[in-house]
Amino acid sequence: MTPALVLLAAILLGTEHPVTPPAYGIPSGNQQGSAIASDGKDYVALWPDHDRQTVSAVHVSSSGEVLSRPSILVGRDDAWNLQLFWIGDHYVALWSSNIGNEYDLKVARLDRNGALLEPVRTVMPRAPFLSVAWNGRNFLMPLLQGDSMELVLLSPDGDVVKRGSGFPLLPVTTGLKVVAAGETFWVFHSAQTTITTTDRFGNITQTFYSTVYAHRVSATGEVLDAQPQVIMDHAGGMSTAAASNGRTILGVVLDDGMLRPFAIDATTRAVTLLTTETALRGTNPVALTDGSRYLLSWIGVNRTLQTLPFDETAAPAAATPRDCCHGASYQPSLAWNGHSWLAAWGDTRDSLPQTSSLHLYGSLLDANGGAADDGHPLASAARSQFAASTAGSLVVWAELDASSKYHEVRASLAGASPVVLSQPALVDATAALSTGSSYFVGWSERTTWSATPRVFLRRLGDAAPLPLGVGTGITFAFDGTNVLAVWLATSGLVGQRFAPDGKVVDAVPFIVSTTGGFRPYVAWNGSEYLVTWWEGTNYCWGGGAFCPPNLRDVNAARVSRYGTVIDTIAIAGGGADQYDPVVASDGRDFLIAYSQREVDPVTLAYVPRVFARRVLANGSVIDAGTGFDIGTGGSPIDAAWRDHRYLIATAASYPDYELRVREVDPVTATMTGDTLISRFATSAQLFGEGSTIVYSRTTEEPVFGGAVRVFARELFDATRRRTTR
Repeated sequence: MTPALVLLAAILLGTEHPVTPPAYGIPSGNQQGSAIASDGKDYVALWPDHDRQTVSAVHVSSSGEVLSRPSILVGRDDAWNLQLFWIGDHYVALWSSNIGNEYDLKVARLDRNGALLEPVRTVMPRAPFLSVAWNGRNFLMPLLQGDSMELVLLSPDGDVVKRGSGFPLLPVTTGLKVVAAGETFWVFHSAQTTITTTDRFGNITQTFYSTVYAHRVSATGEVLDAQPQVIMDHAGGMSTAAASNGRTILGVVLDDGMLRPFAIDATTRAVTLLTTETALRGTNPVALTDGSRYLLSWIGVNRTLQTLPFDETAAPAAATPRDCCHGASYQPSLAWNGHSWLAAWGDTRDSLPQTSSLHLYGSLLDANGGAADDGHPLASAARSQFAASTAGSLVVWAELDASSKYHEVRASLAGASPVVLSQPALVDATAALSTGSSYFVGWSERTTWSATPRVFLRRLGDAAPLPLGVGTGITFAFDGTNVLAVWLATSGLVGQRFAPDGKVVDAVPFIVSTTGGFRPYVAWNGSEYLVTWWEGTNYCWGGGAFCPPNLRDVNAARVSRYGTVIDTIAIAGGGADQYDPVVASDGRDFLIAYSQREVDPVTLAYVPRVFARRVLANGSVIDAGTGFDIGTGGSPIDAAWRDHRYLIATAASYPDYELRVREVDPVTATMTGDTLISRFATSAQLFGEGSTIVYSRTTEEPVFGGAVRVFARELFDATRRRTTR
């Protein structure tokens, strides 16, 4: 046969646009380990979110009003030990970056409002630190280096001025904290001692105690003490709570759930163990000074914020602690603006009990630690949207409520105002379908993450959703007469047909497969359906010594328009791990794309590779073995037939989470195009029957505050040549 040239479409993308304008609420994720500083009037609070790997800031007025809404995205990083200082004309933030377990030291300069003055920069690679102090001229940062401590002096903007000096450490050193008493730094640390005893029966018992030590360091970074000073012996470990007004130092030792404060005369170095009328119990203590007096704050055993003032000599100035803010659960931070304190902490009052996710709350405190209110959210962002699906001019997604606690399934038709389709719940995924005269939406939800998921279907315009029972992973196809819904139920993979007007065709669901049915997907070719899924497990036990012989396998079943299973087809099996299939049809035959996990021979890391196999209308698979290769770096999430070729959407994981569309020529069985849609993005159903694609991605635009939002783009076509036979 003489080769012929035909024109093959290639995708072009229109301008990305958000599906809805932002409505604001508490950000999703886990906000913990905040740091606060003041410019003498207002405050800036800075915090990491380890779930979303972001660092954000909020500007708070002297009256406690949140001035930046949404919060300011400072950077994308897994930040630990976040510290924030006002150095006279701007803020300086320092943290350890845990990207790739490197713990690089990062520095950011922020203006009075908490916005970046310049890009975040790396000051030192592989420099994990636990504490840093500012003496008005420089920062001092102790670094644990094996059995010694290295002292690093940093300039006001975080540049290394001096490093290398330090002192040896005793074994099992913990509880590192540095404070500045005037220009002199004090470095506190604990060393643990183990006492082993053997009774007359030969039973061995070990007990432990800690000794708290301190070294003084000059403003130029020189160690002033040849031997450390013993601060407290036979005690618990040094906490991160220590502060100085230049004349005295207030510190806290944690001892079996008890807070034991001590005071040091910065001139004579005399140590006084302090007693309070009420035992101080709790965790996460923090101490700060207003330049004269002190305030000690911690998380109480009843999950409240506890505060106790101390006078300028670091003696207790109140008989009993105050408490407020029920829900305060983790790591408070404080800042003084000359008139009042701002406290911030991780709070669980809005989180589900099973998750204990932390939201950043705060309150103004008076000079003695009395709270202005019971705490209120400080962080804000556009409400997160995810699990996006599309069909025709319909866009469907799940959206968090204002408290970032539960999801609602929402839908927008032709850009109209969204309608809510579900009750508040935890939504796993969505699916959408257009029949030309009606729209169907499906999703699975649960009341808590440990609860059993249930599947729902709703025809747009119906008064309420139709519960389909226990299950997950619903998917749709339309044969021109009826809609077929397929999902994984307790009995296996099941299907049920519905008329375009929403009436039930099959009184009860029919069984597609009893052996599995994870991640089902279905397509119609004009005469029958093809349903795909994976089954099995890739869980290995005994440190990887024992694994299932076949791991996960990909299967398919042809189903008639009447809901009868014609046959079951093995698509990909054997010793390799195959999963996440998708399927589309050209109107006659089918193409199934799936992932196969392989080991990179150089890095020995698992790498997902995408393969495809063509299935003819009669059920025969024409591509031998694993099929043909259509690239690495992602797993299939959707498939479509458009303008003489298949489009396969893939979503990758760490580090860039790329959403791509790969074009496959059905005649030559080759990948002919690979287009990046977006980084840090994914979709539940990227392609609809129309010309729009929808996906959710992590945002950088200031208006969204770093939230995950749903976006749409038009899918256009260019032309290029393809050879056929």
